Amino acid sequence: MSIRVVLAAAPGAARQAYLEALWALGAEVEVLDSPRDVLEAVVANDFQGLVLDTPTLIRDKAFDRRILNQLEAVFPVIRLRYDHQAGGICGVYRQQGPSQDEPLSCFIQSTCSQFSPRSLRGVERTALSLPVYVCESLHDGPCGCLEGCEKTATLNLSLRGCFVFSVTAREQGTPLWLVFADFEDQTPVPSRVSWHCAWGAARKIPGIGLEFLSLTPGQTNQLTSLGLRPECGTLAPAAQAV
Repeated sequence: MSIRVVLAAAPGAARQAYLEALWALGAEVEVLDSPRDVLEAVVANDFQGLVLDTPTLIRDKAFDRRILNQLEAVFPVIRLRYDHQAGGICGVYRQQGPSQDEPLSCFIQSTCSQFSPRSLRGVERTALSLPVYVCESLHDGPCGCLEGCEKTATLNLSLRGCFVFSVTAREQGTPLWLVFADFEDQTPVPSRVSWHCAWGAARKIPGIGLEFLSLTPGQTNQLTSLGLRPECGTLAPAAQAV
């Protein structure tokens, strides 16, 4: 399973150096120009760590540092500096002193790898197995033929998305449609792959994390009747207002 992290760094040599180092460690990276965009990213998707370029953080005077403190209470966070002359990367993690001894490697392999992917969606996930069809296109939906769809089941669910067992590799961002096989309303649910765990990549159940782009009122009501809860606030008011 790939380690999924957010990188907030202004375009330039430093960001490119961070990216190459993260890719070399096998990490999947969502790249942002500003720390102000981090909150929106972690609300929308699951991540295992946040990587921040310190000079970018310092220059962004509009960014509320209180939000960073709140994020550090939820996610592993490392702050980096790039030495343009020596070409090295120096990192600080959880207020520890700066380290030039492979800081990203330690952060990714020792910390993020042990951290379960999470977001700030404010939605509780419920362990629930429901039979579903995963369809590559709308032509495979119930109005046509489901034979071309993958028969599988969910492992957990929220009103915002689910994790589905699958050994088929699908990249982050891939559009899919989900059909709940035993629901009265079998309208295909437009979804997007937010993360995946590849078969054989780790001693974990392979599958894909899906973000629902929309649900019909009937589907929402049926999921709610199964015990799923609607969204609830998880951030302090200062963070929610950003």
